[in-house]
Amino acid sequence: MIRLKSKVGIIVNPESGRDIRRLVSQASIFGNEEKTNIVARAMLALSTLGVDEILLLPDRHGIGAKSRDRINRQLGSDVNFIELNPEGTFEDTIRATRMMREEAISCLITIGGDGTNRLVAKECESIPIVPISTGTNNAFPFMVEGTIAGLAAAAIAMGFVTKEEVSTKTKRCEIAIHGKVDEIALIDVTVTNNQFIGSRAIWDVSEVREIVATQGSPVNIGMSSIAGSIAPISQTDDKGIYIELGHGGRTVMSAIAPGMLADVHVKSHRMLVMNETIELKKLPCVVALDGERLMEADESEEISVVVARKGPLRVDIEKTLMKATERGFFEK
Repeated sequence: MIRLKSKVGIIVNPESGRDIRRLVSQASIFGNEEKTNIVARAMLALSTLGVDEILLLPDRHGIGAKSRDRINRQLGSDVNFIELNPEGTFEDTIRATRMMREEAISCLITIGGDGTNRLVAKECESIPIVPISTGTNNAFPFMVEGTIAGLAAAAIAMGFVTKEEVSTKTKRCEIAIHGKVDEIALIDVTVTNNQFIGSRAIWDVSEVREIVATQGSPVNIGMSSIAGSIAPISQTDDKGIYIELGHGGRTVMSAIAPGMLADVHVKSHRMLVMNETIELKKLPCVVALDGERLMEADESEEISVVVARKGPLRVDIEKTLMKATERGFFEK
């Protein structure tokens, strides 16, 4: 029997964990040196367990190249860069994911926050994601050591476990303009009173008018923490939540950014069943997706949001390694 070549992709966002919230809150800074170390540790785990090939995004900061060069003598896997000329924009991540998918990778390690994984989700299709958190809003990725993330990805790539038994099909918000799906968000869609995008990150809750979220927990940071302060819902719950901010209802405290707790005035909220359409109010606004302002709209545009279980496969790292251990993954 011919064994298929095992391949794992790694996509790192050089800009994650470096937005304006570092100036207005107490958010940690994930420098590119630390990201280089994370990539190196993940690659060492993949190589040590016998993955044949590791594919990297050639980012403009050279994180992948520095990681490879730092540990090159220790690597048994082939380490290659996809043929992409990085422009330093969101499109780098989207194009890289598509190209890695076309290279038939078995698993993808992402290094970033909710925004990074939102971009990956546009093109990853059925590829399972092992997301390592280095962003500001981190409801989707995990705070996990790069070595452990590499082990989980290796277990899937080498066939010790299947993606179906160790991954969860996540939810996403689908944003439609005049009935046509235009964008997605993995965690939340936030409507602000702004008329221009300006700085992309959101930290001033007084600007927020409406929120649609796939999940919300008191342990989250960002707009989804508001949902967590009212009616927590998990990634596995088959529902979403709509929240209208304003006076006349209740007030809750939420962790809007690291070290930044805010009193949030909630006018109303209601749970959404899966695939239910919610119409946003027709007013000039800027719509943020997973914590980043991205869409400007005027009062003529009809914007609707649907919460659907059409997000990417997210790997349960502990479950993966437990099952792989039972099947001799670590035996020599």
